Amino acid sequence: GYSANPALCTANYLCDSVRGVGAVYADEINEAALIAAANICGESVTLAAGGSEARFTCNGTFSLAEKPVDIIPKLASSMAGYVTQIGAPWTVLAGAYDTPTITLTESDLAGAIGWQSLVSRRDSCNGVKGIYSEPGNLWQPVDFPAVVSDTAVAEDNGEEVWHDLRLEFTDSGSMAQRVGKIDLLRTRQPLTVSFPGKLSAFRAQPGKTVFLTIEKYGWDAKPFWVAGGSFAVNGDGTLGYHLSLRETAAEIYDWL
Repeated sequence: GYSANPALCTANYLCDSVRGVGAVYADEINEAALIAAANICGESVTLAAGGSEARFTCNGTFSLAEKPVDIIPKLASSMAGYVTQIGAPWTVLAGAYDTPTITLTESDLAGAIGWQSLVSRRDSCNGVKGIYSEPGNLWQPVDFPAVVSDTAVAEDNGEEVWHDLRLEFTDSGSMAQRVGKIDLLRTRQPLTVSFPGKLSAFRAQPGKTVFLTIEKYGWDAKPFWVAGGSFAVNGDGTLGYHLSLRETAAEIYDWL
């Protein structure tokens, strides 16, 4: 049946053998993650102006001349989420705090950990603006109300730094603001970590959140988002799984 749920729309595209990727649902879709993402997208959110709406919906079109590598991020953008593929399975993740079930410690390290507490200006912002598809304007793109953090502006010495979002599959201004707020607060998490892990680190998949406990840095179950991971040869010649981690927090995804 018809659904505007972004997680389900994404799975449908991934499994469509004519217009999509042609993945086999039973073998190539992480169903547990898909169900969780679909439930997040379908949650009811109360609006400040009254009434409510689904947390995320997907309403848009694309051309079959476009490539999957361009279409999939558009679908994911409507739920402030990610679509990852590790091996054969595809994993669909919606924009909500992922409570970690995995804790990485020094025992998972195969080399020296690296970290930095500064984010480049290109990767950070203190305001988000952009466009969404407005049904009342014949589905033409219009600007959604900008999302600005006064605290972040003050931290940046009063200089406004913007991210521009094109939310072509979002048809609600308040929903677009919700996505924009998540984008803004994600960029304000300054700590990035390079984690050269043993193969035990492979259980930390990109797009998920893990706890990191490193005693010498005072990190006790500190949450980090897994930005990327790849197999690599460690210094001792063994095979490892090296992770790129970014600080995260549950408050990023609050919507009051």
